[in-house]
Amino acid sequence: MARAISPAQRAQSGIKINNGLSLTWFRSWQYHQEGNRDIRLDFLRGLCLFIIIANHIGYYPAYTMFLTGGGYFLVSAAEGFIFISGLVLGLVYGPRIVKEGLQASTGKILQRAWTLYIWNIVVALAYLAIAYFTPLHTRGEAVPAPPNFSLDLVIQLVTMKVSFGWSDLLATYAILLAVSPIVFYFMVQKKSWWVLGISWAFWLGYQVTPQNFSPTLGTFPIFAWQVLFITGLVVGFHREAVKNFFNRFAKWKLYLPLGISFLALLSFGVAWIYNGVFENNADLAWFFHWSFDKLALRPGRMLTFMVFFLVFYLLLTYLWEPLQRSLGWLFNPLGQNSLYVYILHGFVVSLFFNIPDYAELSPLGHTMGHIGAALVLWVLVKNKVLFKVIPR
Repeated sequence: MARAISPAQRAQSGIKINNGLSLTWFRSWQYHQEGNRDIRLDFLRGLCLFIIIANHIGYYPAYTMFLTGGGYFLVSAAEGFIFISGLVLGLVYGPRIVKEGLQASTGKILQRAWTLYIWNIVVALAYLAIAYFTPLHTRGEAVPAPPNFSLDLVIQLVTMKVSFGWSDLLATYAILLAVSPIVFYFMVQKKSWWVLGISWAFWLGYQVTPQNFSPTLGTFPIFAWQVLFITGLVVGFHREAVKNFFNRFAKWKLYLPLGISFLALLSFGVAWIYNGVFENNADLAWFFHWSFDKLALRPGRMLTFMVFFLVFYLLLTYLWEPLQRSLGWLFNPLGQNSLYVYILHGFVVSLFFNIPDYAELSPLGHTMGHIGAALVLWVLVKNKVLFKVIPR
């Protein structure tokens, strides 16, 4: 867990001049890890869930769009959710597998995958039941109406060809978990570079010839999206080696190009997507749309995700205390119970589709709706509602 600041440290906080300028305030803000759990990842996963909740409600403009991107920016929270899931799996199970062997952990991982597969079907069927048998709406401005119920629809649900109630991410996560013991096996055999090479080769194959890498689970093309999970898994498994590698470089040599890249991508995204700067050039606009396509996880989107994730992770590292005090109370519980929150969020989101004239609210009204939905899920988490039933 994160280390609390001791009274002695608090007494020293402030800017002091002692043989030069000492930014002790800034140093006291930094994250210090105790134990194996990295709470920064809980915070980031909670942030991803907040963005997912807001974007699935939709109805913009809203002030939350400055954080969420409205679901149309160069990168989305889905990439972060999948990557962090792989990263955490590597961090948690890596040391156990090295110490106890793969067999002791394989059963738990496969059981988790099976649970997610079942809940993918449960969520989809529950969502369809609400649509078919209640007067409630299950769709907003960007959510299509579900098809008529049929045996073919059930088969597609069971085989994960279609999803409803945003259960598609559960299906994708279930498949990735199911193959992770194989990945762990090769990493234990010191074949991590082979793992990364094959994973990125599948991603590249989808970019070049998607028709030959076509299996899709719900929304996400698995051969493209697996690269986030597998890369996160490898990084988590080899965390100390990765950390030692980057520690060999002066920090400014890493942070300066990263900061410039972040500002450049942020400026480009705002200019292109929100101000339409390049829309008059059809060829350029087509290229940008291709380069940052979400479902295919194109190269521009992968680059943007890597830059944004690292910047946000570093911001949490160096500004942990103020961010934790202001937003940790919300994001940490959501992130620590991410599957529970994701499973229930579709039903909470659907409530907003049934509020009369909700779409006509002001930007402030939509903003309060997004925050309110996250708070509803936060209350459910804090009160452990159905914790014994719904996986967390």
